[in-house]
Amino acid sequence: MSAAQDLIVRNEWREVLIEDLLHSQLAHCGGLSERILASGPSVAVTASAAQMLGMAFHELATNAAKYGALSNPHGRVDVAWSVEPDQSGQDVFALEWRESGGPPVNPPLRSGFGAMLVERLTRAAFGGEVDYRFGETGVSWRMSSRAANVMSNARRR
Repeated sequence: MSAAQDLIVRNEWREVLIEDLLHSQLAHCGGLSERILASGPSVAVTASAAQMLGMAFHELATNAAKYGALSNPHGRVDVAWSVEPDQSGQDVFALEWRESGGPPVNPPLRSGFGAMLVERLTRAAFGGEVDYRFGETGVSWRMSSRAANVMSNARRR
């Protein structure tokens, strides 16, 4: 998680490109590769959003390496993000983590800090929606929020 802090400091606490943040948090799993794919427009997030998303990415990646798609040689993770207007015309930032090809996953028997971080803390930090599922094909996590709660004004399209 210190990699996210290093990235934020290097960017003088202003903004961080989402792909750079992902790369910093997935380095311990081999980084962005054939098994970990990232796609989306060039988006810069605020320093505070980078801290929260960095922790979520780190937690998701660690769990994928221990129990999920990255725990075997065949699994993969797809991370995708978008910025689209909602029905009222306000931009919404959406981010999805989807695992596939790993062993079957089951919800944990008890909810710990990681689940609280990935679900409740991200929901509270961004004032948006979070959907965290343990499906037959792997874990999926999706968050969406008003873009103004996540993105830096300097890099918004």
